[in-house]
Amino acid sequence: MELITQTEFAKMVGVSQPYIAKLIRKGVFIDCIKDKKLIKECALKAYYNSKKRKSIEDYSRLSPLQKVQVKKDEWAAKLNELHYRVQTGEFKDREETDKRAENVLVAFRNKMLALPTKRLRHWSEWMTKKK
Repeated sequence: MELITQTEFAKMVGVSQPYIAKLIRKGVFIDCIKDKKLIKECALKAYYNSKKRKSIEDYSRLSPLQKVQVKKDEWAAKLNELHYRVQTGEFKDREETDKRAENVLVAFRNKMLALPTKRLRHWSEWMTKKK
């Protein structure tokens, strides 16, 4: 487990030290810091993983129309993922879940309403035997 400074790591990956400090503030290296230094292997993995899964966060170079298109595509992807999860059964339809819950609650209510009648019958039989 080799510990290196932010400056050494920045030189290693070819970026500036302030950029590495920004990534630390963003939480990219959250598990890779020990004694204010970076764990070399962990930091390299975290840095390259952050580069891979990075969506377009720097919108400054895009035109307003491109920004809208990017946001639209991101939301379409999230919606497609949700539909996929519903189809695979990971998520259930709300109406279906509500119907099932209602059926369970109705059955429970009916059982609870039936209890006093049964108990009353047993109590009255017990009272008549006692006399």
